[in-house]
Amino acid sequence: TPCSSNPCENSGSCFNADSSYVCACPKGYSGKLCEVNPCDSFSCENGGTQTVSGSTCQCACRSGFSGSYCEVTPCSNQPCSLKGTCYISGDNFKCNCSDGYSGELCEVTPCSSSPCVNSGSCLNVNGSYFCVCSVGYSGKRCEVDPCNDFLCDNGGTRIVSGTTCQCTCRNGYSGSSCAVTQCTSNPCLHNGSCSMDSSNFSCICPTGYSGKRCE
Repeated sequence: TPCSSNPCENSGSCFNADSSYVCACPKGYSGKLCEVNPCDSFSCENGGTQTVSGSTCQCACRSGFSGSYCEVTPCSNQPCSLKGTCYISGDNFKCNCSDGYSGELCEVTPCSSSPCVNSGSCLNVNGSYFCVCSVGYSGKRCEVDPCNDFLCDNGGTRIVSGTTCQCTCRNGYSGSSCAVTQCTSNPCLHNGSCSMDSSNFSCICPTGYSGKRCE
């Protein structure tokens, strides 16, 4: 009979029909000989392997991949930072970082090392950093403080106070730069010459005059 040669594939049942045959195919199979299986029009992505499971086709995914078609990759959840591009490497991912960025996820930025000093704010700009300095400070890293070009006279000590520089004066001296001494007011009388000795003044008196102030 026409069915004697078992023409039906994939466990299809053969029925004689006049001088020919008809194949009754299992669910999911089709074609004259039941030769079309569920995986014939099914494709797996990323190297997944098709497997017939009952009347359907499924994908056996490589390690690191998932989804009905193995379409979910290690890069699908965008693990790299905004400055990194994710690419597949074997069963895992790697990040290709933009200039100035590094780390497994490109999470290390130009500002990660805290390059700005004196409370300056760091901005990531074009693969480098830019420091926004507090008032009174300047320089690439805000390293130049308000006292940088400020001088104190007469052994005064510079101190940063807020956004300005001030002088801490030794005893006997005063003024914004410690330039005012006890001699500034000309305490010596009768054309005596005033000089500072440590924190006190002394007068060198003209002939015929004496006293602390040549009085």
